[in-house]
Amino acid sequence: MLEVKLEIASNGVIKTVTETNFNSAGEGTVVRSVYETEDDKKTSFVNTMKLFYDISDDLGIDFGNKFEANVLRFKMDWGTHYEPSLKEIQQAKRNLTEELKYIRVLEKTMKETENFDHIN
Repeated sequence: MLEVKLEIASNGVIKTVTETNFNSAGEGTVVRSVYETEDDKKTSFVNTMKLFYDISDDLGIDFGNKFEANVLRFKMDWGTHYEPSLKEIQQAKRNLTEELKYIRVLEKTMKETENFDHIN
């Protein structure tokens, strides 16, 4: 049996995973991890996402994989009333441009494949 226990600490969250039948040999294991969430905002959000992913992994929750159409991801984004700086806007624009390039390559490849299939 697997037990996941979460405890609040002064600087974050402590996750304890206890497995009572490790490797089906009847041995018990205990793994304790600390996720600091009181650092600077960016680090604490990264640690919070890592905590969610790790809990999901411990519990065997399927998030999908890189070969599937649907993949569940945790993502950091701007708040609805956040006013980004010019530098942040420019970075977001670069990221979107790169994503659009990737989608265009996929589209071009798909069209070429369809055209090739029609010829044969």
